[in-house]
Amino acid sequence: VALNKAIKIDPKNEDAYKMLAEVYEKSGRLDDARATLEKVLDLDDLSSDNEDEINNRIKNLDFLVAISKLPGEYDEPTALELSNTGSNEIYYSIDTKDSRLVATDMK
Repeated sequence: VALNKAIKIDPKNEDAYKMLAEVYEKSGRLDDARATLEKVLDLDDLSSDNEDEINNRIKNLDFLVAISKLPGEYDEPTALELSNTGSNEIYYSIDTKDSRLVATDMK
């Protein structure tokens, strides 16, 4: 990955770390995103504004929900697992045009 090379060349490149964290986040690699953002906090010369931004991004990762199946249409009954990196409760709603969909909230 080009971002890893950029970080290797310039280990204090905040923008490269932030972009890499975003790539990890969008690909569902939330633990890697968190670890990358935490590396930014360890950098010297980090402004207080950037520190606040990074801390907010780390906090927001706790509220992301991972869904175990890809979006799409399924002909057979399919179990989905919802999870998040924090210990937060997950609330959801289901909208369907027919009555074949059954949802159970298991805690």
